Amino acid sequence: AGCGDRGGREERCAGAGATSPCHEDNQVKIAQLDGITPILAAMERHVGHQLCLQYCCWALKNLALNEANKNRIAAGRGPRLIVEALRAYPGHAGIVEEACGCIRKLVWGNAENQNRVAGEGGIEAIIAGMTMHLGKASVQQQCGLALGDLAWSNEANQARAGRAGAIPPIIAGMQAHPTHSGTQGGLALGNLASLCVSNRRAIAAAGGIPAILRSMRANLQYPGVQEYGCWAMRHLALDPECKQLLLRDNAPQVIRQGMQEYPSRPGVQDQGNAALKNLLG
Repeated sequence: AGCGDRGGREERCAGAGATSPCHEDNQVKIAQLDGITPILAAMERHVGHQLCLQYCCWALKNLALNEANKNRIAAGRGPRLIVEALRAYPGHAGIVEEACGCIRKLVWGNAENQNRVAGEGGIEAIIAGMTMHLGKASVQQQCGLALGDLAWSNEANQARAGRAGAIPPIIAGMQAHPTHSGTQGGLALGNLASLCVSNRRAIAAAGGIPAILRSMRANLQYPGVQEYGCWAMRHLALDPECKQLLLRDNAPQVIRQGMQEYPSRPGVQDQGNAALKNLLG
């Protein structure tokens, strides 16, 4: 789950632009012509060229929209090179944003790729980049979604992210960008809390509950914020202390408001009902 990639980049590189989501045939053709190999080779050869690394991550991100390409990138040196770029330049917003976007494409719904990226130190590298770009909404978005996708249904990654300090910067991003970070914040916190019990109280201790509720109240016009806010509260409510905090802050009222606003949106209704059941059942 997540937000779409930003547009307006076709002018930067003809080859990479041909891999946009509107050109699925080109994704296949580039791979058939062994276009992935020179991109990875360029990342190895030009480790000191930040713009090269940024655009290589961008190209790999778009190529990975194709499932066969995704598997090919992830099975080789792709995860290592992407994480190395992210680790080497946490202060370069373009690299952080594109590397995280690429990681999202590689790991979404794929436990093996989640573990490969985590094994290369990807979780820690994302957190470092996220912390250095609190003021840039697009970087916070991609970092939050990447952490969320790495944590999805993966208890080991959830625990690793919690130990590495992922929770405070996610919440800080939600607070810094209240109209831009609600979806990824709810998604990431919900995924981190879904299986890892210790993360639930860590989220509460870091101020995650008021941040989620504040985001939902401020972004009623965005169904994704409502859905993933409910997703997060659904799991947080499994902890007795978190449940009391949610009830104290009138979480059921916020959940019902979102459900009333989107009566025909299955995600909002399903997650809202699940959250209410855990809070009031």
